[in-house]
Amino acid sequence: MKQILLVEDDNSIRKILSQKLTGEGFKIIESQTGDEGLSLALKNHPDLVILNLRLPKIEGLEVMRRLRRDRWGKAVPIVILTVLEVNEEILAEINTQQPSYYFVKSAWKIEDVIQKIKELLTAS
Repeated sequence: MKQILLVEDDNSIRKILSQKLTGEGFKIIESQTGDEGLSLALKNHPDLVILNLRLPKIEGLEVMRRLRRDRWGKAVPIVILTVLEVNEEILAEINTQQPSYYFVKSAWKIEDVIQKIKELLTAS
């Protein structure tokens, strides 16, 4: 069973995604903060990380930077979910960390996120 770490501070979004992904047969580890998410990722080595950019304690971009410095974390697929409309400078920084996919919350459907996660986990 593939394991996904879901790092999202919005309780309703986290709950919906967790329920949908569990229903698709994935094991979900949940976190509300960046520091806890980073710790869980490095401890559990999930098959995929879903990461919000705006998180308490440590911002999502910093979590992604730290994951990419780890031997395991260099290759783990990371899907970004954010409410932020990012400028070119932030987008360039995000791209240097090589996320697998990027969703702006105002423009995504849950089905699209689930489909992309399935594609990424099938490819890995």
